[in-house]
Amino acid sequence: MIRIDSDSLVRQLEELEALITRKLEATVRGFATELSETVIALTPVGDLERFAKHYASRQPPWPKFPGMAVSNWVYTSTGATYKPIADTSGDVSRQNIQSGLATYKLGDFFVIGNDVPYIRMLENGHSKQASDGFMLQAASKAYAVDLKKYFDAQK
Repeated sequence: MIRIDSDSLVRQLEELEALITRKLEATVRGFATELSETVIALTPVGDLERFAKHYASRQPPWPKFPGMAVSNWVYTSTGATYKPIADTSGDVSRQNIQSGLATYKLGDFFVIGNDVPYIRMLENGHSKQASDGFMLQAASKAYAVDLKKYFDAQK
């Protein structure tokens, strides 16, 4: 009679599954972080001195300062909604995206999006800072992301 103790094999397979899941989740997080950093860096930011009258004429809740587009990149599974905030550094977007990515589990659906009312105008060349379409530029850079780097970095 042949006896096979499959407990050890099952345990090894479960450990392998957990490892691969961690590595794939880390790969998705790394890719999404790199892509979002690119799009945040490419997002046009208005010029307060040049367009002072425009910003001064904004009605609440719109901020009277530039930076609304760069502040409104979000991690979402339900759809982006914009907030009337203006931070030219992009840190608000980075924090939101990193907070969302921290909860990401393999298989979750999410979007890195921006829903300020004029985001399409910016993408379509309304700003000289991004005449080619900054979201398209960021998306094209996604092909150069080294996914293996993120997969291999996770232990």
